[in-house]
Amino acid sequence: MSGHHEGPNEHTRHHSHHHACANLFGCGDEKGTGIVREDIKDAAFDRRASDTLLHMDEVDQETLDGYLSTRGHWRRKFLQASTFMGALATSLEVAVLTTLGTIAFGLPAAVALGRGALPGSAPLEVFLLSPLTLPGVLFGISMLFFLGATRWGLSWWGLLVAHVVIALPYLLRTTLAVYRGLDRGLEEAALALGASPWQAFRYVTLPLLRPGLAAGGLFAFLTSFDNVPVSIFLTTAQNNTLPVTIMSYLVNQDFDATVGAISAIQVTIVLALLWLLDRVYGIGRLTSLGA
Repeated sequence: MSGHHEGPNEHTRHHSHHHACANLFGCGDEKGTGIVREDIKDAAFDRRASDTLLHMDEVDQETLDGYLSTRGHWRRKFLQASTFMGALATSLEVAVLTTLGTIAFGLPAAVALGRGALPGSAPLEVFLLSPLTLPGVLFGISMLFFLGATRWGLSWWGLLVAHVVIALPYLLRTTLAVYRGLDRGLEEAALALGASPWQAFRYVTLPLLRPGLAAGGLFAFLTSFDNVPVSIFLTTAQNNTLPVTIMSYLVNQDFDATVGAISAIQVTIVLALLWLLDRVYGIGRLTSLGA
């Protein structure tokens, strides 16, 4: 019996060990066992969370690498597409000629209206500015019927005439505002000093009108370059513009990043134009409108 009976010292030592284990790890009661289980669960969750985050980092890096590798692909795809490049060339050509056309017609009209020498100048001014009040779709349909009734039809020249008509009010308003704010005494002084009317206009009036011409020309270029409501009724497969081509591409094809590349190139063209105007003329003088 004594061999199987623990002594008081051994029993005390066993009880103290059991009590220390219960205090540290909770191995002696149900509450302690739950704490140990919760600690194990937390550790497992931390390991799974770390593995998930590492996997997400790998996926994000793969996605970023894929985006960087395909971003240039869409630009190359746009540059290699003859349809888009032809439409871009047409849009630039029409926009440049539209700007020159609005200057050719808008400058003398602004001078004549500003001097008030023409009979019925007020109604004429309202008529020339009327395209601003017409919806683009309505104007495009009207031009379609008008060109259909003439020998032009759906041609490149008909598209150019329509763009000049819708862009002319922008240049006319800016140039007319500058001319009406000029000091007429400068031109009269030039005439009094022996200059001819043409010399007075060329060397005195025209330099003062440059802010209005530059601002109006910029508006005319952007209006023509980015026009859809009018161009969609007047373009054909031979003289399609870039905005109409983009819209047709989105309708007939699945969306891809080619459209984003096209938009980036359009924005680059506009920014390059603004930079050129700032270097040649100055944006501050451009926006001052002769003030």
